[in-house]
Amino acid sequence: MNTRLSYLHHVGINPNTKGARKRLGLIVKTKNIPWTAEEEAILVEAVRDNVSPTRLAVRLQRSVHAVKRRMRELGLAGQRHGPGRASKSAIRFSLDPLLQIERWLEACKSGDIDSCLKYYAVEATLECACSGPAVYAGRAAIQEYWVQKLRSNAPGRFSLVRTSQESERFVIDYLSFEAKPVRMYVSFDETGAIVHSKCGPHIRNQAHALTH
Repeated sequence: MNTRLSYLHHVGINPNTKGARKRLGLIVKTKNIPWTAEEEAILVEAVRDNVSPTRLAVRLQRSVHAVKRRMRELGLAGQRHGPGRASKSAIRFSLDPLLQIERWLEACKSGDIDSCLKYYAVEATLECACSGPAVYAGRAAIQEYWVQKLRSNAPGRFSLVRTSQESERFVIDYLSFEAKPVRMYVSFDETGAIVHSKCGPHIRNQAHALTH
């Protein structure tokens, strides 16, 4: 735990008060400062780890209100835990998969590999047929797959074209790191993390081949 936050708890001071934060140098960013893809990825990861908005506010140096508001804007609809759970202020969220897809593409476009990987479950698998069939299992392997691709500066890269849903998986048509049409099928777990994806070149009359 942050030592300054520990001190606040030790002396019985509510860390959410503006006076307490200013007193210990925890300056809260103003609401006019835009959120970065990295910060939004932290919010997504915090949802899976059940981190409270209070701890997120300290880590991101934003107000608790701003953190909760941004979570709502990202489609994170929260419900507080009942008695007996680890934290009274912890919130469990139900994620909007379509917004997750948009935020994941934004993280890819930013070129930040860590932000990109935070949208994947630890044991996620990635199948790619863009340049020959290949399967990547686990975050470490997926990192190897993405790290070079995210360095691309091609105009239009990682732009979303359209999304749809087929049963329990989602279909994403977007432009690849080379700005070429790609179709990806994505499955999420209950926390909103990507557990499986399958992609390949999007050619209208051949798109059906990816479904099998």
